[in-house]
Amino acid sequence: MNEVMNTILHRRSVRKYQPKQITDEELDRILTAGEYAPCAGGRQSPVFVVCQDAVLNRELGEINLGVLRAISDKRPGMKPGENNAPKKLGLEPGKVSAFHNAPTVITVFAPKDWYNFTLDCAVAAENMMLAADALGIGSCLIARAEETFATERGKEVQSAWGLDETYEAKLHVLLGYSAEEPRTAKPRRDGRRILVK
Repeated sequence: MNEVMNTILHRRSVRKYQPKQITDEELDRILTAGEYAPCAGGRQSPVFVVCQDAVLNRELGEINLGVLRAISDKRPGMKPGENNAPKKLGLEPGKVSAFHNAPTVITVFAPKDWYNFTLDCAVAAENMMLAADALGIGSCLIARAEETFATERGKEVQSAWGLDETYEAKLHVLLGYSAEEPRTAKPRRDGRRILVK
């Protein structure tokens, strides 16, 4: 099996991070992987904002977690006891940030006027997470970026980052050295492949 396939099978979401920051060289390689992700029309629409400010990351992570808690009772599979959802989603008591104290948080933005920008951002995020794993760095994809940056504080931060309202945040990629043992992959569910010839 080649290295790419090994990385795909090895990568797991990390929700406990060491405080040590990743290196600039590692960050550059991860961002390059994101920049080389396929984009509709070759437009290269995603913009990657890298935040390594611990105070700001905690603040945005608290807003994001507040959004998660607000929607958790309204969506199937997110209520306590349903498929162990609180543990999986970070809803356990005492949790204060959806960003799990990751030292680096990349928020992926894209222009609102491009029909495929959500998928462009998702593909770039996957590239970055695979590159991170290949470098021995943990990662986790966090949703609710749109809602986080739709708040007044989120709008202030986005503006301070030099992105006007024509850009929309789509997701966050957490990066850092894992502070937990890597988990073993669950067996894959049957019935997810439909072959038509």
